[in-house]
Amino acid sequence: MTEGFNGVADIREIVGDNMIHFGTCPPVTAEPPAAEGLMLAAGLRASRPDPDFTYGYCPWDSLQYFRRQDVLPQVCVYGLRDVTVIGPWFQSGALLVQNGIRLKCDDLALNPEDAPSVARFTEDTAERKAGARVLRQIDEPVILLATNGHQIFGHWMVDFLPKLHLLSLAGISLKSVRILLPANMGPFGRDLLRALDIGDEQILLHDPEKETLRCRTLIVPTMLRRAGRCHPIFADAVATLNEMIDRTGAVPASPLRRIYIARDPRFGRRLLGGEQAETIATQHDFTAIRPEQLPITSQIALFRGAREILGSYGSALHASIFCRPGVKIAAIHGQLPHAFDALQSGIGERLGQPAGYIFGQSLPDDPESIGFEETAFRTCLAEQFSHPNFLKPVPPKPDMTKSPVNIALNRPATQSSISVWSAETTPEREAERGVNGIVDAKNWFQTKLEDQPWWQVDLGAQFTLYSIRIFNRTGTTDVMARVAALGIALSTDGITWRKIMGPADHGIFGGADGDPLIWQAADFRDPETGRQGDEITASLVKVFLESKDLLSLGQVQVYGTPAGTSTSSEPRQTGPLSGLLPDDVF
Repeated sequence: MTEGFNGVADIREIVGDNMIHFGTCPPVTAEPPAAEGLMLAAGLRASRPDPDFTYGYCPWDSLQYFRRQDVLPQVCVYGLRDVTVIGPWFQSGALLVQNGIRLKCDDLALNPEDAPSVARFTEDTAERKAGARVLRQIDEPVILLATNGHQIFGHWMVDFLPKLHLLSLAGISLKSVRILLPANMGPFGRDLLRALDIGDEQILLHDPEKETLRCRTLIVPTMLRRAGRCHPIFADAVATLNEMIDRTGAVPASPLRRIYIARDPRFGRRLLGGEQAETIATQHDFTAIRPEQLPITSQIALFRGAREILGSYGSALHASIFCRPGVKIAAIHGQLPHAFDALQSGIGERLGQPAGYIFGQSLPDDPESIGFEETAFRTCLAEQFSHPNFLKPVPPKPDMTKSPVNIALNRPATQSSISVWSAETTPEREAERGVNGIVDAKNWFQTKLEDQPWWQVDLGAQFTLYSIRIFNRTGTTDVMARVAALGIALSTDGITWRKIMGPADHGIFGGADGDPLIWQAADFRDPETGRQGDEITASLVKVFLESKDLLSLGQVQVYGTPAGTSTSSEPRQTGPLSGLLPDDVF
């Protein structure tokens, strides 16, 4: 027995007769019990379907381990009175003590008798005696959301955020009860909650390294999975999360249908040969993404837009909770004959997302690394990821019969400001770098960090526009993502501006690499009239950000002809249905 404690008890034993099934009215008592629970879904046993596809060698022991995961946990929300909270820490999670009894719960991955937990109990006792740790009293009701893995992105996706759905089912409002969170959680944790419109006022932070908590009322929702299997209620929980995100309106659309998750080895398992894998994936029309370099809302947008996803097995792929049903996912996985939980399959089983694995050789002396197997990788791409509808659209080339020249080339330009990183000393000279005709990684213009920065070019006369090409700065993903909130506007007089593109109309785009942002007049549908294909004229073109950031681009090209000149012998449609029907309606 650990010194200073009176034994171990399962939370379900403590709750006993005070466990109420969902939809049942609890009995009226004079005093609330020391522990009570609401069972939202019963546990069950169900055989596990095999992965949707596998490539490379999968050890038999690993596959058998996968298949033996046939037990799904019951899903509950517990209420505990006068409970001590120690942690959370990695491996041991948040340790709970009530009346000297250490609490145990498989549905929380809480085992006070394993070695990491015993060590933490001993450490807590010693630090409190030495005055290195304080006991903090919390009298208001609080929710225990983050437990084991609070600094790991994947645990937030699968273990923590889905608990918000359980709180909703239990009738617990986050407007009246705060979430207890460790101050040393991963920074993405706070950003994820903001994406769900959970404000700072709804959070109570604590320092698990210096504080032990004494909570008068602790609300404890269980996890919705055990090992690699998710409970069927997981699908409802994910739907709730996406509805919360939709209500914020903060997540833009993404045009990318194939994404390859290329993670920094500091943030996940190391893929030996990762550069080769990325090269092959991009040749197969996947766009390489490094999620840790992007804002959370951009990460969510990329996964929502994707239809096919590749990447090393781990946390980043678990963001598939934001994907639609039917998205296909292939995870590069090690092949040591050890625990093969394959949680990605557990997610896919509930969300209707086919998931498979490309096994690479693991190294005995480096089990966290995965060797890249080129043959298995290429075979998987050829057999599983060849749907032509998910190819990136080939950017149309400007119709040179309509516009023989770039009419913005070397025209006067200006911008809202210059920064310390600008190459020129005035806004005009800096802006003119954007129309000097040089498309390479070394030529760009930049404003300072400000609200809604802008850049514009004066075409010198009225032109009928056919296309606008905007070349992003090339480099790291975070640099390229700065223009995610970019818009385009036109004017004939410099006073009244007409917006023709906004952030919802594009995703992250390239530049000198051959993947610029392209606006086509033929595809533009006026949001006010609903008409498509009308002639669009302007003498000024402006690009801007609908956010606070710096605006930095490589080049802006505008193609058009002088207004009033006809470039086609075909008669224009002028009837009441002109441009209102999509091209493929008949």
